[in-house]
Amino acid sequence: MTILRRIAVVLTGLWILGCVIAFLGADDRTPRARTDALVLLVPLAIMWGFWWIVRGSKHAMLIWRGLAVTAVALTATLVIVNYVEDARREEANARARALVRAEEVVIEKLSVANSYGSYSANGRVRNLSAHTLESFHLVLWLDDCPKKDNSATDCATISNPTATVYLEVPARQSRDFSQRVTVGYPFNVHGDLRVRYAIVETRGRE
Repeated sequence: MTILRRIAVVLTGLWILGCVIAFLGADDRTPRARTDALVLLVPLAIMWGFWWIVRGSKHAMLIWRGLAVTAVALTATLVIVNYVEDARREEANARARALVRAEEVVIEKLSVANSYGSYSANGRVRNLSAHTLESFHLVLWLDDCPKKDNSATDCATISNPTATVYLEVPARQSRDFSQRVTVGYPFNVHGDLRVRYAIVETRGRE
């Protein structure tokens, strides 16, 4: 095997390894990674398939080099396109998060209910901003307090769940919501259950 062919085999192995890593590492936030990984395997398969067919031809190496250059160009194009799209997506997300500030979202009558082992956060969200609220991320503190008139220092936090609520609330309006939350483990309340919250992220639109 010539040095050029050995280099081609090594590069092919690295190419396949990179595609496999990209495919396995993809998640819901990067759904295109799986598609791109599969797309990159197509020119690789064509390149080696064509080489197998014309390997005896005197122009086989020239043709193979042309296909290799095409495959590299396709890879570079996908990388650039993904970079541009990721930058645009991040810019759009930052703009959406800035439209409605966390202090412009108020939760009223917040409670956590247990129904057959499934917990849900219920309440009314008020949008005080000038833009439409699309979603907000809640951090909850569930406190077990001895009695209703005790201060917060007498309470014990027994769970700290989080939840993202997807709910469209027009500017300066309110909407009721009910969102399932995962508390992680069952617990018993010996006194009165108090629910505290913080809004750590919001998304809006114009």
